[in-house]
Amino acid sequence: MWTDLAGSGTKTWVWATDIPGGVCYGNGGWQGCTAPCWWSCKASDLSGWGCLNDQMTFDLQGRANYTLVTVNIGTDGLAAGTYTGTFKFDMTKITKAGDGSIYARGAVIMTQPFSRGFQPNEGTAGARPNIYSYNLMRMNANQMYVEVPETATTGAWGTAWFWMFKKQGYAYTK
Repeated sequence: MWTDLAGSGTKTWVWATDIPGGVCYGNGGWQGCTAPCWWSCKASDLSGWGCLNDQMTFDLQGRANYTLVTVNIGTDGLAAGTYTGTFKFDMTKITKAGDGSIYARGAVIMTQPFSRGFQPNEGTAGARPNIYSYNLMRMNANQMYVEVPETATTGAWGTAWFWMFKKQGYAYTK
């Protein structure tokens, strides 16, 4: 997991806008959907919020470091700028689907949120709570798909939010 996320020392992640279907952010049913399947966003949506070109860099230089560069122009989430922090994994966190299968395996825990890392349906505009722990839906050398259920979600098909990232430079095959 460490190597998948940070490579052999440093790795930068960007939105997976070229993912088949182009949907790289949105919501869907917790423990049901594995990607945005209700309300979904593509590159044009991210561009409108100013976060299309956000970059998240992870490195293992002395500790597990994280840097987010965002030009967010929205009223929620972190203001435009560069944010640094640290991260860790909790691989004991296993989320199971209603049928008992593994839905999410592990979590990445941040001291700074991911790009658009806030709960869109909670709080009030301009004061939505940031998210610091993301459940790992898929993690490999090229793809990082994470999700977080809304706070009020207590069971299958409650609302969850999904972020689809890829290693900078990686291209999905058509």
